[in-house]
Amino acid sequence: MSWTSDIISFDLSHEVPKTIDVTGFFYISELHAIRSTKPLFDTIKPGKGKVYDLSVSKKLSVNRFRTLAMLDLARSDLFEISKFESVLLDEKPRLRTIDLCPPLMIPYGSLDIRESKPIISEKKYADLYKRNLPVSLHTRRIVRNSFRYVKKNKKPIFATIALLFFLTLPTLFYVKFLVESSYTKLLSLKNVTDIHNWVSLIHEARDGFERANILFFPFRIIPNDTIKLAGIAIDGGRSLTRGLSTVLTDIPLGSGAIFSGSIISSTSDDLGPSFRPASRDILPFSAFGIDKPTEWLHKNKSNIASLQSSLLDASRAYVRAENIDNPKAAEVAHIGQWISKIADLLWKYLQNEPAVLSLLGAEVPQRFLIFNQNRDEIRANGGFPGSILSFTTSYGNILDFRTDDVYYYDWNLYPAKEIPPPGLSLLSDNYGLRDVNYYPDFRDTLEKANAFVEKSGDATVTVGMAINQGIVENILEKVWDVPVFISSSGSLNSGTTITFNSENFSTLMSTLTELRFGEKVTSKDTLFAFMHALAGKINEKRDYAEVIDLIEKAFSDGEILIASRDDELDSFLATIRKPLPWEIKNETNTGTLSASDNWIYPVLTSVSGNKSDRLMKRVYTSETTALGNCQYENTLTFTHTHGYNSDAKNEIEKYLDLMGVTDSTEREKMLFIQWNGINKTFLRAYVPLGATLTGSTAGIDTQSDDQKTEFSFMLSTPVGGSTTKQFQYILSIPNCQNQASLASWYRQPWLQNTEMKSR
Repeated sequence: MSWTSDIISFDLSHEVPKTIDVTGFFYISELHAIRSTKPLFDTIKPGKGKVYDLSVSKKLSVNRFRTLAMLDLARSDLFEISKFESVLLDEKPRLRTIDLCPPLMIPYGSLDIRESKPIISEKKYADLYKRNLPVSLHTRRIVRNSFRYVKKNKKPIFATIALLFFLTLPTLFYVKFLVESSYTKLLSLKNVTDIHNWVSLIHEARDGFERANILFFPFRIIPNDTIKLAGIAIDGGRSLTRGLSTVLTDIPLGSGAIFSGSIISSTSDDLGPSFRPASRDILPFSAFGIDKPTEWLHKNKSNIASLQSSLLDASRAYVRAENIDNPKAAEVAHIGQWISKIADLLWKYLQNEPAVLSLLGAEVPQRFLIFNQNRDEIRANGGFPGSILSFTTSYGNILDFRTDDVYYYDWNLYPAKEIPPPGLSLLSDNYGLRDVNYYPDFRDTLEKANAFVEKSGDATVTVGMAINQGIVENILEKVWDVPVFISSSGSLNSGTTITFNSENFSTLMSTLTELRFGEKVTSKDTLFAFMHALAGKINEKRDYAEVIDLIEKAFSDGEILIASRDDELDSFLATIRKPLPWEIKNETNTGTLSASDNWIYPVLTSVSGNKSDRLMKRVYTSETTALGNCQYENTLTFTHTHGYNSDAKNEIEKYLDLMGVTDSTEREKMLFIQWNGINKTFLRAYVPLGATLTGSTAGIDTQSDDQKTEFSFMLSTPVGGSTTKQFQYILSIPNCQNQASLASWYRQPWLQNTEMKSR
């Protein structure tokens, strides 16, 4: 038997049986075609290239039948050849092709692979010829097989490439439509009042993001900034809507509008004495069919945790845009920052759920009193409380919400009188809620405020908060101009639009309030109108993250104060408010806790009867001398300078012209109220307990309690002038070898234009 290409020739002329070695018909290389995944083209052309099919298409060719035995063989069923009966022995040589047949005889030790069971796995099979090959040979084999595969399947490959090319642009445009449409639905939530439409929009937005993610998946491998930004937008949107959808699953949908049905206004009969505005009940979740939000929050804590996790994932996705060079990347990253703030607030809620729910009235109703303060008249807790917000929380609902002028409560205190504490007696001979912001510890202020509120006939207060106009000015720096339409004489059709910003807010709002401009019920109506306009401006500019940052910073810096008359609740609130210097504990090397050592906390109370604190500049210095035996002497110098200038006068006169004030007596009165008068400050310098004055003590009063020592005195500063007060005191510092000798200054809430130095 001889081999010629793929043709096997044999001769049966001597009728000697020959054995055909079928192993020659199977290539070794075919046994190494192991595939771990199913190629795309196997799906396109089923039946091609199945690895368990090891057969090779081969034919046996026979040149001329020369013997009768061969003719008999041709007639047998083994060859399945038709029309051989007419073949003549002397016929000219012609090529006959027969199919491969089983061998007539299998020698000892031979393997008939056709009798082996087929390997049914298309992914992996045993390799009878496996051997270790060098990496270079593997590489060559892979390259060769790849070229073979491409050459063999070039038509479906080219068809697939062409199909993908023609589908790419339409797919990308559709993904763009899905993403933009989903974000439009989310942004439109603020304008939707029907609860069912609100929920439906969230589900539709999520569906759009999910479909966009599936279609966009093949394009993520493209190294392009625009493609990366699109992927970030999809990932963030998916996480955001997934979290919202999780929470919505357990909300019993009610009926009606979200806002119009959730705020219930009081009747006109509820106005009360002294032109008090009507109260309102605010039921934030009534449209969802949730009558007791605190119960729902507690029951669905796990869903809220899922929402927090989803918001955190969304934030991380959006923030990735910071590393992308695209004009819109900064805006996307900005979205991630404020979502991160919301996720952080939810995390804090989850960590302190019992206390937060108690503040919301889950166990017993809580009555809140919020002081809106003006730092143009500095007070111990920030400023003069010109207006008061009050409400009751019950199961998470806000009941009996009121906005009052602070004088409403004082009017209802008369004819009862109370002697003011030291310092305030220089301003008034009657103590009331307007001056209650006197105590350095805000909880003491809250206790006294509750006493006045109860005497005025209102409900007992349990929680108090102090918010200063300074935070409004900080927010205005972010959103800049806020136009407010102020109607004249209570008319809705006539009036003027006044624009507020961080530079003019203090003087402009103060002038408007003092002149009772735009008053309908109280002189603070203009302030309330401004707060509504500011909220709208924040929503318009979407500066939520900055506002949250400013509020958090105000809490940490002690600018926003909060306290409760309930000891358990106040212990929780103490964790989020800045401690007073005598509350700060330092751990010594002995492992014991002792009071912070050499500190100074000046507390100013304006008794000027004007708003000249706006223009005051202050410089406070301390010089510390070590006397030995852990004793130190501090020399304190307080310098106040009245910052009168013509620009301040011109600004006030411009506002008076705007409001049509022409009477000279009225104009002089307003100039005095705003700044043109002596600045009188009652200053209390709090220092560590046990400190004693040395040297001259003229004009300085001393008193102590169980936590601190107080040195108090008056500083009167003429318009455009300066005044200085200096004194010395000695204090002992335990474990002084571990303490710094310089004094540490602590700043009063919202005290501005003040420099504090130690040397």
